[in-house]
Amino acid sequence: MDRRDFNKEVVLGLFRAALRGDVPTALRPVADDYVEHSALIAPGKAGLAEFLRALAAAEPPPAIEVRHALADGDHVAVHYESTAAADGSGSEAVDIFRLRDGRIVEHWDVVQPRPARRDEREG
Repeated sequence: MDRRDFNKEVVLGLFRAALRGDVPTALRPVADDYVEHSALIAPGKAGLAEFLRALAAAEPPPAIEVRHALADGDHVAVHYESTAAADGSGSEAVDIFRLRDGRIVEHWDVVQPRPARRDEREG
């Protein structure tokens, strides 16, 4: 397995553990000097832990479907769709992670409300 595939698997492992509500396992690959750039998450590893615990406690839990995962050197981008509301509304997001020596050291995200599907707009 090359470094890109390894890094992608580290990040997808975080997603899988977080979606199971297993916060300790999700945090295992996160470095102590982790830097959080998202406006939605408090700074540092503690902020990420708080965010993941809130995600695990959400009722109903959000449905998250990973659409793409791309790796380029030490960066991994994950595009996913999240549906959390009872009315089916949700968001589309891209999370970008930087890894160092197999550990997640930095995170950015871009989130937007999920647009209506083309068939929903036309009909």
